[in-house]
Amino acid sequence: MVGTSRRVYDKTSKEYSPYDTGLPIGAPKPDFVRDGKTHSIATQDAIYLTTRLSLADPLTLLLGGRLDWYDYDDRSGDEDYKVTRNLTRYAGLIYKLDEHHSLYTSYTDVFQPQSAQSLSGKVLDPVVGENYEVGIKGEYFNGALNASLAVFRIDQKNLKTESPTQAGCAVLTCYDAAGLVRSQGIEMELQGALTENWQVGAGYTYARTHYLKDTDPANKNQQFNTDTPEHLFKVSTVYRLQGALEKMRVGGNVYWQSRMYNDIALTDGSYRLEQGSYAVADLMAGYQVSKNLDLQLNANNIFDRTYYTAIGASSVWGSTDVYGNPRSYALTAKYSF
Repeated sequence: MVGTSRRVYDKTSKEYSPYDTGLPIGAPKPDFVRDGKTHSIATQDAIYLTTRLSLADPLTLLLGGRLDWYDYDDRSGDEDYKVTRNLTRYAGLIYKLDEHHSLYTSYTDVFQPQSAQSLSGKVLDPVVGENYEVGIKGEYFNGALNASLAVFRIDQKNLKTESPTQAGCAVLTCYDAAGLVRSQGIEMELQGALTENWQVGAGYTYARTHYLKDTDPANKNQQFNTDTPEHLFKVSTVYRLQGALEKMRVGGNVYWQSRMYNDIALTDGSYRLEQGSYAVADLMAGYQVSKNLDLQLNANNIFDRTYYTAIGASSVWGSTDVYGNPRSYALTAKYSF
């Protein structure tokens, strides 16, 4: 298979003088003075080729390649940046064990351009690296139920990390490029139908990301992104009732994640922002009114758990935590013509 793609990202940012939080309640609206504006256009063109070759009856070879052209046009400065004909390679092997199971292994290059800027105003180099994966896949009940288990390792350079000091930063936030960072772990997934009336889904991911080396020797072996949970688990099910209630279906899902945290250093001291492990449960019920009309009621976060979906720590903005959605209900009607 041969293909081509183009992406254009046109970004304009306007900056205003900060608001004085010391103003009393009821004070008149202050004048917001714009003290900066940035405009950039990033264009990424690519040509890719993939092929699938049968080496023997149970063994299949997958090969692929992608050429990228990347152009960062800094319309408000002189930090233009180009990458010409970057080659991203892909290779994989699939070994069919039997009618239901296959072993596989794969390798792919990592290439991801960035628009983040350093304190010097220079755009960070693209994220580059290598991705390795080994796993087994299963297919059951004529493909109605699928399962997979994989181990992976991703080594990357130049991932952005917020600069510890923002003095002299010409944009909203400036970043440094991290050294060599490794992410490795396992993924398990089950998805499909156990019976004609019962759909299930389950997944678990463990991933730990840490520095292998960095310009700061103290970072070696330290966790890279503590604001991302190491463990994620999700399970969902939908069951269509039978007999007189055959037009009705019920279901639910549960999402759980381990703790996450961020350390932040401000002028008045250092702090740790943390969200402990938590679980969120949802329920649903649906009714097929007719061939064309379907109704569904969803109850989300049924235990009204208060939690953060993101833990932010910025030397510029301080704590920027994001709350998860509280308990909510939604009734939807779907009509098919």
